[in-house]
Amino acid sequence: MTAIDSPIVLAGGGTGGHVFPLLALAQSFAKYVGRDRLVCVGTERGLEAKVIPENHFSLRVLKIEPIKGRTIYGTMRGAMVAGVSVVQSVSLLRKLRPAVVVSVGGYAAGPVSLAASILRVPLYLLEPNRIFGLTQRLLRPLAHRVFVGFPESVQSARDKHLGIPLRDGFQPISARVRDSQSPLRVLVMGGSQGAEFLNQQVPVALTTVGETRAIEVVHQTGKGREQDVRDRYANLIEKGVSVEVMPFLSDVPVRLAHCDLLIARAGAMTIAEACAVGRPMLLVPYPFAADDHQAHNAKSIELAGAGLSLIQAGLTADRIAQQVARIADDEPLRQAMCRAAAARGVAQSADLIAQQVLADLRAQKAVR
Repeated sequence: MTAIDSPIVLAGGGTGGHVFPLLALAQSFAKYVGRDRLVCVGTERGLEAKVIPENHFSLRVLKIEPIKGRTIYGTMRGAMVAGVSVVQSVSLLRKLRPAVVVSVGGYAAGPVSLAASILRVPLYLLEPNRIFGLTQRLLRPLAHRVFVGFPESVQSARDKHLGIPLRDGFQPISARVRDSQSPLRVLVMGGSQGAEFLNQQVPVALTTVGETRAIEVVHQTGKGREQDVRDRYANLIEKGVSVEVMPFLSDVPVRLAHCDLLIARAGAMTIAEACAVGRPMLLVPYPFAADDHQAHNAKSIELAGAGLSLIQAGLTADRIAQQVARIADDEPLRQAMCRAAAARGVAQSADLIAQQVLADLRAQKAVR
């Protein structure tokens, strides 16, 4: 382990897209500096309030409320609460005296990062999406270094593309070479909460594909939605087609390794996981994502040749079926997508980021 006297603060959270990178970073830093040198800062309302303590890491919580997408009163209230949380964050960092603050984005990231800047604590940002979120965009000028999840996001010498920190198990695996008789193994994921549009349209689309081609399906629906989705696959199931419908997948690395095609939203984490394994994607960006960031994520994947992007507005099950059939029937195209995805994958991102931060700390200590 690397000797370090001061704690490392990891700030952020909210949804899984921020919390799981936070956890992956904590686990990587722990290998080098020990768990007792790590402090995570989040909120009581975010997923981190459950995930971080369950994994035996220290969590400090701040009271934060959203600012964007609310009424004028809600926005003003959120801004006032944020102001108070900055003061609380300054107090917390003064007490902890951290060597560095790493922000992964989310509600707690802004106040803690501002406090780090005020106290001249080295600040590192992680931006998993193709375009920067509001918080990270405002904090970017204050950062010592910015880690980006998409190579296209690199804009300055401070930016470094080291991928997105992932849970263990995501490793590049050679794509299966299919012949015309082999079933196309399709994995459908709408995130841990599911995606209503995918739940409604994809079963219809895959039923159409399954009428003329061999397929197998695994579909993650989100909690409480599995029976409705299973009913939509009834025709395929009656024909003896392998269809697994479940609310949540706990073995995503295994499922990705087994599939020939992923159909999903375009969240940064989902894309990073598919790229780490090297799997082609058919992406339908969530149209109401902040700053339409999922559309930008999906477009980058399409331009890289790792998948296709379908905009939800006006999208039909027939159109989805056409694109699935296209990938099923064009094995060279699918293999090219696999290679393009794998070329963008970074399976050990969390370790690389932890190593870079610690190397910077050692260099700064040497200069002093």
